[in-house]
Parts: sequence; C-alpha cells; structure tokens
Amino acid sequence: MTRQFIGLEEYVTGLINTHTLLHLDCLPKSPDLNSIEILWDMLEQLVKRRNQHPRNLVDVRDQILGERLKLDATYLQNLVDSIPNPIQAVIKSRGGVTRY
Repeated sequence: MTRQFIGLEEYVTGLINTHTLLHLDCLPKSPDLNSIEILWDMLEQLVKRRNQHPRNLVDVRDQILGERLKLDATYLQNLVDSIPNPIQAVIKSRGGVTRY
C-alpha cells in the first residue's frame, strides 16, 4: 500500500464535505480574512527557520508537511475560532474599512 500525500486544499475540502461546516463559496480577497493564507504564512515562517534549507521541491513539500504535523491543535483551533470576527466586521461595514 502506498501512502499518498494530499494537498492542504484537498484536505480542507474533504473536511468540509464530511462534516457540517459553514464555509464561504468565494474566499475573501484580503489575506487577513483568509485563514488558509494565515496558515500558509505560519508554515512558511517555520520552514524558513529550519537550519536545513530545501534543495528541491520534494524537500519543500516534506518540510511543509513536517511543520504542519508539528502545529499545535490549539493554534489551529484559535485560527478557526477567529474567523467569524473579521468576517462579521466586514459584513457590518458593507465591505468598508474595518479594524481587521
């Protein structure tokens, strides 16, 4: 049996399809409102902090997956829990300026 790696987008889509989760059909254009962009930024920072720099795309993938597995569940839960606040602020301001 071979182990297949799936991308983050496929993983999240699978979670959405197998659980009752509310989601936006159209992701916000602001990276601050897009939790996936925040997660990618965190993973990028963690990979850059490593002493071993990736030599090729396979190394990049392996390091990203390795760092993703090390992420604390509390960080991920806080990320998910923080989504409604900026979204509600944007809705309330009808797309105008918010503090987020």
